[in-house]
Amino acid sequence: MKKPKQEDIEKAFYMAEKARNNSYSPYSKFKVGACIKTKTNDFFIGTNVENETLEQLVAQKEVRF
Repeated sequence: MKKPKQEDIEKAFYMAEKARNNSYSPYSKFKVGACIKTKTNDFFIGTNVENETLEQLVAQKEVRF
């Protein structure tokens, strides 16, 4: 595996930060953004999106333990 170029690392960090700004995390308040670079030099981003089901699951766990 080749060492990544500094410019690719900076681009991935920038894109992950932009993705994090799109995070919808009203329950955990923990915003997440991620970016990967493929062997074909494509960049893909992702972020977390929470919904009400997550809150119910966390509440159920807290009641059980």
